[in-house]
Amino acid sequence: SEPAQPTAPSASGPPAPARAATSAALPGLNSLPSDEARTAFVNEFTPAAPHKAFAVSPSGAWAWKSGYGANESVMQRAIAECNLKRTPYTPPCEVINLDGQWIALASREP
Repeated sequence: SEPAQPTAPSASGPPAPARAATSAALPGLNSLPSDEARTAFVNEFTPAAPHKAFAVSPSGAWAWKSGYGANESVMQRAIAECNLKRTPYTPPCEVINLDGQWIALASREP
């Protein structure tokens, strides 16, 4: 029989380091509540203008805002939009990413 032919670049080729850089830059991506939220985070939130916030709720709701003049303002707007989408009587939304920096959720602290 013939030896197997490689079908993908070796691990030392360019694609592997690119994947490593992406996962290192987005350590909390898997914590987002849905595939739709992850897609929006990568394709819309990540390239958006500074002063941007991504908020989520344990109920699965999520929202993001960008382009406001101050972090406090963009955080409030992202939380407000997310809270409109969350299931009634579930924990409120919290910002998990501000200007590309992951933030620990207060609801997950002991």
